[in-house]
Amino acid sequence: MKTLPQHLEDLPPLVLEAVAANHGLIGPVEPTALAARLADEDYLRNVLRAAPPEAVAALQTLKGKPNGLPAAVFQRRFGVIRRFGGGRFQQERPWQQPANAAEWLWYRGLIARGFVETPTGLVEHIALPTDLAPLLPLPAAMPSPPFLTAAAPPDAWQEDGDAFLDDLLTLLVYVHQERVWPDAYGNWSPRDWEAMTRPWRGVAEPPQGGNRAALLLFVARRLGLVVMAGRRLRLANRTVADWLPQDRFAQAQTLFTAWRTATDWNDLCLTPGLECEPGAWRNDPLLAREALLTWLGRASVGVPYRLDALLDLLYAHDPDFQRPDGNYETWYIRHRQGELLRGFAHWHAVEGELIRYLWTGPLFWLGAVALAADRPEQRWCLTARGAGFLSGQAPALPPATRLVVDEAFRIHIPEGAALYDRWRVAQIAEWEASQPGFRYRLSRRRLQQAAAAGISPERVLMFLEEATGNAVPDRVRRALSRFRP
Repeated sequence: MKTLPQHLEDLPPLVLEAVAANHGLIGPVEPTALAARLADEDYLRNVLRAAPPEAVAALQTLKGKPNGLPAAVFQRRFGVIRRFGGGRFQQERPWQQPANAAEWLWYRGLIARGFVETPTGLVEHIALPTDLAPLLPLPAAMPSPPFLTAAAPPDAWQEDGDAFLDDLLTLLVYVHQERVWPDAYGNWSPRDWEAMTRPWRGVAEPPQGGNRAALLLFVARRLGLVVMAGRRLRLANRTVADWLPQDRFAQAQTLFTAWRTATDWNDLCLTPGLECEPGAWRNDPLLAREALLTWLGRASVGVPYRLDALLDLLYAHDPDFQRPDGNYETWYIRHRQGELLRGFAHWHAVEGELIRYLWTGPLFWLGAVALAADRPEQRWCLTARGAGFLSGQAPALPPATRLVVDEAFRIHIPEGAALYDRWRVAQIAEWEASQPGFRYRLSRRRLQQAAAAGISPERVLMFLEEATGNAVPDRVRRALSRFRP
């Protein structure tokens, strides 16, 4: 940003004379003389004593920000610096009758305009002149806004992270065992989709927009677990083989990271109720995600918060989290009912709905937040898994659970068991149930298929003994010993 002499030299002559008049210098004034007066700390202190509280607050906001704020953001908060032609400037005399705090500061030379390179291109900013900022007798930075206060806890929380993982494995098993031929747009046939999702633990609606099923398919493709080979969907065997043995937190973190770093999953344009019109404008989903995840990281694990309160906090303290230029006029987003949502007045209809979608959609599905079981749209909390995603530190994991094989040749897989164990069970047994845990039944068909793939009955028995802690019933052990493909 500019120095004080540079700022003053760039001012139009009429504006420079107006600034000089506000500092007692009448007539044509050299920018260097005016800069020297403003660089006097005692003089500056007297200027601030006469400043309106809103102007002091504006200076406080800019203090510690070398590039200041985008002009649109600054003027939305502290008032518009009006532009005048020469005749109207003399008629209105804004240096004597400023309309707001921004004009009060502008016509005293205390703030400067300039362009700054941002992720969205050159954006006009308003900042303190670089050599003036250290002279202002103000604290170095505004204190961080307080985070949310705790809300009343719900009777129960609901989480979806484990079910999302389990349903992803169901997808991988189906693609491994069946022939899936998506159409030219990547859509599954209704028969395949219904058969694949029958064992799902979560909502099994067809993938559309930004729903749970669409995100599950998206992360599977983005992680390279499934790939198109010609027109057929197949597993990427090496990638799957590396992913399956990981613990559940590590697997969940790969899904979260795949979403977090994706540029081709545009949360804003997938938000229910919003439609992004094509055009030259672009939003940055990574920018919005990282800003909101920073706020999520301030939550305490397990503490209930109201979602409406989170929206109020962001509206007050970080409304421009996805628009670094602070401009609300250039994006073409419509409500599904047809209304064009332009202008800051529509913040809750755009940014607010995006936040609601992220908290009750991707962050919930991926296991980063839990929602109140009775009113999921109202209360949420950060999970231990979510805190681990953000910090990179795995939470304490519960002890590994063992499989149970009963006398009826059924294999019971308790909730939270290793995905790798269920993968191996699915190669040798038929699925029967997914709630409360998975249940499979050893079958001749699956054992024959396993043998054809090189998995002998002896290896099956060895796996079951290991997974159950040597608790395979004698009847099952004898049957496997006698089985011949």
